[in-house]
Amino acid sequence: MARRDGVLHLRLDASDWRNALDFYDAILDALEAPPWHGRSPDALVDLVVWGGINGLQPPYRIVVAGLANPELRKYVQLCRDAIAKGRFEFAMVNSQDVEVSLVLDSG
Repeated sequence: MARRDGVLHLRLDASDWRNALDFYDAILDALEAPPWHGRSPDALVDLVVWGGINGLQPPYRIVVAGLANPELRKYVQLCRDAIAKGRFEFAMVNSQDVEVSLVLDSG
């Protein structure tokens, strides 16, 4: 965890992830989400974009590194795109942006 330009960078090591539940376990733990929080793209958007219930609040950038599983990579990309769409919708409703992102590190 590092802060750059006022944005918290959370780096998740995905090298041992086998499925989507491993992804959710890692991201929810990193964000200090409550244990009862849902595990789906929509629930993730609610958590990171609409927020207010996790321990870490925006601005932050979640970087997923070491994700070799191609199917799981597609799923994380789906979540990344859902967060970007949710961020756009948040800005339209609230006339302000919430600075959150999910990035897949190629290295």
